[in-house]
Amino acid sequence: GGRAGQRTAWRSESLCLRTPFDVGRKLPRALAFTLAHDDGVRIWLNGVQVVADDGYGRERLHVLLGDALAPLRPGSNVLAVACTNIGGAQHLDVELAAFPSLPDQLRGQ
Repeated sequence: GGRAGQRTAWRSESLCLRTPFDVGRKLPRALAFTLAHDDGVRIWLNGVQVVADDGYGRERLHVLLGDALAPLRPGSNVLAVACTNIGGAQHLDVELAAFPSLPDQLRGQ
């Protein structure tokens, strides 16, 4: 048996995900990743590493803006994620959100 909502059983020390996504013609001002992972995770955007988190947990937020968005291009992009389990529980869930504008407190960054 697996956990409720589990789509893929994970039985190895590492898990890799790769998927294309399209942002349309106008680039967003920010990308946000909400992660649930155990343990360390790495995220690449079009082959450039943009997130490295050696922790674990749920609802871990990583926001890319400014220069961190340099790998992003209009239209089709590729997101790759790798998670390595060092013991105990094993899970990985990635949510991606794109923001066409920034809240006032983040403008100019």
